[in-house]
Amino acid sequence: MNEVCVKIAIPNSWTPPLYRLGQRVKQGEIIGLEYHPPGTQRAYEFGQGWSYTVLLDDYSAEVDIYKERQIELPTDSESHSCVQELINQHQIRITALTEQMELLKGNSNRKTAPPCCNFCYL
Repeated sequence: MNEVCVKIAIPNSWTPPLYRLGQRVKQGEIIGLEYHPPGTQRAYEFGQGWSYTVLLDDYSAEVDIYKERQIELPTDSESHSCVQELINQHQIRITALTEQMELLKGNSNRKTAPPCCNFCYL
């Protein structure tokens, strides 16, 4: 994953957010944030301060919105387990793709899409 550093100017009258985009929390991954300034309709409806849109699962489009005080950070042990699981998933995918590449090397005259991707025509 390539990370891009983007600076966002937050007005001095706003409290800065505690969490950042892309940060993993117990609830999932933060994919959005919104500030509700005091005295506004949004603050009246949703409470003032920051709210975070969290992708609950990497394999679905389901999101939920949490107030800043509802966000829970994982423990070091939970973070380690999560990262290790992601590494394991990627290693399995890499192994499968390597096997596909080996099959393609033995079949270089192929005119149909390989089973790994419907958009490649070799």
